[in-house]
Amino acid sequence: MWCRPVSDPRGVHWWRTEWTLSDVTIQQIDQAFQPENRVWDSSPTSHLARWMDARGTSYSAQSQLTAPVLGGLISGRSFINLLVSTTRAERDSQDMPVTTKSSASVAAPDSLANDYPPSVVAWRKLSLASGHIIGSNLMGGSMQLTERVRPDGMRTVHICMISATEIGGSLPIYMVNNATVEALVDMVQKLSRFLEPAAAIITEPL
Repeated sequence: MWCRPVSDPRGVHWWRTEWTLSDVTIQQIDQAFQPENRVWDSSPTSHLARWMDARGTSYSAQSQLTAPVLGGLISGRSFINLLVSTTRAERDSQDMPVTTKSSASVAAPDSLANDYPPSVVAWRKLSLASGHIIGSNLMGGSMQLTERVRPDGMRTVHICMISATEIGGSLPIYMVNNATVEALVDMVQKLSRFLEPAAAIITEPL
């Protein structure tokens, strides 16, 4: 696996993390990321809400409070994201099945505040009252899961996660980058242990 931070002139911080798991399915990984199953993660609180506004548009919103890092030097951030995902099944050049699930998230805009369900409104008020810094996931943030069955019968899932965030606060960029990379690597390791013995991180190129 690898994780790389990149900063652009606007001050937006991007991280790309990729790794591959063997003997696991997209469904298992997807279930592990559901709030009720995310006991393996260091984020102490997570909540998922789904609703439809007056115009008939469907939304999913996930509220999450990240854990402090660097011994509390960087405090936890509160996020409220809108989510959308698509799944497609096809076959590769060797006629082996390939399934891809793509998910994208972006910070829930204030313009939708009147349409939020009570649980999301309560989360935002609690975050502000508790003094948490509100972070924002920007357009471009995504996670793609690609499940393949190799000719030898091994099933693998390649995960590509792109994080584009404004985390707020006034810490130096090098400190934020180091802490974020550390947190992402820690998340990968915890997810893999949670899925064991079914899953294992594959280190050789596939």
